[in-house]
Amino acid sequence: MLIVVVAGVVISWGIVAAVHVRDRFMVGWGEGAQMALGASAADGVLYPPLFDGRSFGGTRMMPVPILLQAASSLLVHDQLLASKLATYLTFLLLAAVLYRTLRSLHCSPLTALAFIAVLVATRLGMVTSLRISPDALPVALQLGALMLVADRRTDRRVVIAALLCAAGLFGKLSALWAPSAIVAWLAIRDRRAAWTFAAVFGLFTVALASLSHLISDGRFEENVFGLAFAGERTGPDLLWAGRVIASAPAAAFGVLALLPIATLGTVKAVRERRWTLYHVAAGFSLIVLLVVLTDRGATTNHLLDVSVLIIILAGHALANGTAAREVTPGLPIARLVVLLVLVSSFSVSLAPATVHAVDLMVTGTEDPDYARRPLDDLLDPGDQILSEDPTVPLELGMRPVVLDPFMLPAIASEHPEWIGRLTERIENQEFDAVVLVRDLDDAPRDWYSRLHLGQAVVDAIRDHYQLQATTGGYFVYRPVSLDGSS
Repeated sequence: MLIVVVAGVVISWGIVAAVHVRDRFMVGWGEGAQMALGASAADGVLYPPLFDGRSFGGTRMMPVPILLQAASSLLVHDQLLASKLATYLTFLLLAAVLYRTLRSLHCSPLTALAFIAVLVATRLGMVTSLRISPDALPVALQLGALMLVADRRTDRRVVIAALLCAAGLFGKLSALWAPSAIVAWLAIRDRRAAWTFAAVFGLFTVALASLSHLISDGRFEENVFGLAFAGERTGPDLLWAGRVIASAPAAAFGVLALLPIATLGTVKAVRERRWTLYHVAAGFSLIVLLVVLTDRGATTNHLLDVSVLIIILAGHALANGTAAREVTPGLPIARLVVLLVLVSSFSVSLAPATVHAVDLMVTGTEDPDYARRPLDDLLDPGDQILSEDPTVPLELGMRPVVLDPFMLPAIASEHPEWIGRLTERIENQEFDAVVLVRDLDDAPRDWYSRLHLGQAVVDAIRDHYQLQATTGGYFVYRPVSLDGSS
């Protein structure tokens, strides 16, 4: 029965991925910003200037996923398709590394696949595998480093692990739990290996930073480090972190259902002095997660790292009998628990998307909600557009005026004169249309004042534009004429 459910999850994921590979399924302003960065890099500009007199850049993304999307776009010549394919491939890489890790911990092939299917079937798994996302690659690289050091310590393995960790850091700035865990682990067992790892990791990190600086003409550090905490307008936000944590059960129900098994297994492993590098990594991952979640820009996608490690610890517990006999009478029943978790998680997350995808595939139709250019009937050729979602101008073959709306308030705090240039253009009604993802009169509190665009920009839009139409999740504003009409 378990193998049937696992196969069903894999096939379902493949169907959803194939049906939606060319549309806007799970694509919003954040994914549009990633696409814009990939398109810019493909054109030879890694990290556009924060402001060039007309358009705003700004991002916290590290260079590896940007370059991966750029390379993919050079092959397929379609940025949306390229970005989705890059996400699919990196998540499959993570799945392969996770499978190898679970097998190294003595999980059977079926059990290892079942654990991976649990992740895939969650909302978190969908977000990080089907939506344009940079999250899977740094987790895969860090997990590969852990596996190298945990299996057998040799100088070569330690060096390769350090290189993987440095590459992971340039995939995501918060990819620090694996190098921290490896240094702590080796410091207890082999200090020479610990120094070797730290030295290689440090040198390669400096080398990658220098290369990124040269390729981007210095814009790498201006973006990544200058805007690293762009969401923290008033310092760490514990309330925001609490909200993200509160939403974790909905995002990763299947994985969290394995947490009791992982916890019991960890307690027993520590008590019997049989804890592994993965237990250490889970601790560091939790620390990193708690720090990251205090940033108002953080969402549940950051749960991927901890979720993968929970799966590994649960797999270790069941495969080695450290928790199975305390949770259940025997391993077969423990497998039944995994089966129930998998079925319940699949039914509320991936299954509805699969049913919809199959319907689209059978009928040969497209969902208008995911249309690539939903505003064609509202926008005229040649219109100058200010869009909160950079996907809109990208699909029209235009460079976005604002690459990432979340970065604009941070840029405004350092360069208010730049924002003044934009508000002046809005007041002069240089834009034929302003496209927003929220209704100005019905947006959540602080959405535009603190998170997106900023108060000055929004006030200018409110005073000089009015809502014309709503379609495809967008709100289209047109200039208000002197007599008050649009």
